[in-house]
Amino acid sequence: MNIQDHNVLVLGAGRSGFAAARLAVLKGAGVTILDTVDGDRATQIAQRVNEQLPSVKLITGDAAKVFDGKADLAVVSPGIPLESGWGQQVTAKALQVIGEIEFGFRFIPEHVKVVGITGTNGKTTTTAMVASMARENGISAIEAGNFGLPLCDVVIDHPDVQLISLELSSFQLETIVTFRPDIAVWLNFAADHLDRYASMEEYRLAKERIFENLSSDDPVVAPYSEINELPLHDLRTISYSISPGMAGEADIAVSTDGVLTIRGREADRVDQWSVRGRHNYANAAAALGACLQLDLDEKHCLAALRHFNGQPHRFEVVDIVRGVTFINDSKSTNLHSLEAALHAEAEKVVLIAGGKDKGLNFSSLAPLVRNRTSAVVVFGENRQKLATWWAGGVPVEVVCELRDAVEKAAELAAPDGVVLFSPGTSSFDMFDNYEHRGECFREAVAKLNVPVSPSHSEFPNPNT
Repeated sequence: MNIQDHNVLVLGAGRSGFAAARLAVLKGAGVTILDTVDGDRATQIAQRVNEQLPSVKLITGDAAKVFDGKADLAVVSPGIPLESGWGQQVTAKALQVIGEIEFGFRFIPEHVKVVGITGTNGKTTTTAMVASMARENGISAIEAGNFGLPLCDVVIDHPDVQLISLELSSFQLETIVTFRPDIAVWLNFAADHLDRYASMEEYRLAKERIFENLSSDDPVVAPYSEINELPLHDLRTISYSISPGMAGEADIAVSTDGVLTIRGREADRVDQWSVRGRHNYANAAAALGACLQLDLDEKHCLAALRHFNGQPHRFEVVDIVRGVTFINDSKSTNLHSLEAALHAEAEKVVLIAGGKDKGLNFSSLAPLVRNRTSAVVVFGENRQKLATWWAGGVPVEVVCELRDAVEKAAELAAPDGVVLFSPGTSSFDMFDNYEHRGECFREAVAKLNVPVSPSHSEFPNPNT
């Protein structure tokens, strides 16, 4: 892609937008960045642009909102919708409109392998597992996309990379044109992002764009139960499953008693792996399916699973306080991820859930909540709705703040019990993002162990 002396417009000055601007400057384009932020945030962005990209024109605040200029190419950050509003308005005069993933992909050398991974849940863990397995095989691999570095940063800063494990959100897939991964991984599909999409069908169609440029020679890794529902046509499929009795059906399967099979052959036991929870066994099976299609050595791939440490805020044991295990699953931002988390533990848990009201209906989870929890503590914007939907089966406590939820859950947990923080919705009602929410959970748990006077304690000791 030759953009020498072209006029490139970048929408959004966040992580992916800044990376796209860097790459465009490197390739000789004249670059303008637009961002609607103002105040201190705009000042911070201006300082960074002046220091690192002095040739770039930055327009922020009200001036960005009324921008009406032309561009040869517009590169749009994934958080900006294009079907209406500001995104549609400012790209109206651009000759071509693409996203950061598409832009970066056009500059990836042909010899570099790309594993594209999408789904409602499990993307980040699976992306990290693929990269870990590749590195265990001696391959220079890096995680990128929705997790890790923006793809444009990989192109600039990692010229020697051999494999890119690329997490792809629906927002990123909306703006692809020629993007074609060497292997596509479809993990699952469930209700989410209904605050952005008009319907579940619209959300699904955005996800399914990962398949649209594939040919019959390109492998697709997908759950055995969903293959017939996907628009795969004549594509080559590799199936996986964690459902009972699938060892002879799915190409890769994990039985209920923890046996991993590859095309019916027993290959390993999951109790040898570092990850916890059956949803993570599904992620591992998907990652293994992708890596075996790259002809990576099976033994090295399984060795990677034995010391894979998982990702922060994804079903992560953060502490054991007075015998109670606290699990941080702040990355749980929808019903499906909450459902998977509740299935992951063998014993009943005290669940902490709640957050932004995204228009999702949690009533369908009421039977599972009754069966898999001993008590529930709800907080955040949708706390009253959750309490109404789940009332009657188990005790449900309603609190306003996360710190209060942690304190109450600690009181409710039995000796040697588990407190599971799996919010089931996004964090933007009270926090910057799910990472911020997860760190606040960590801090609240840590303060349960601090022996201070109750009159001065933000998190009183529940045993006093």
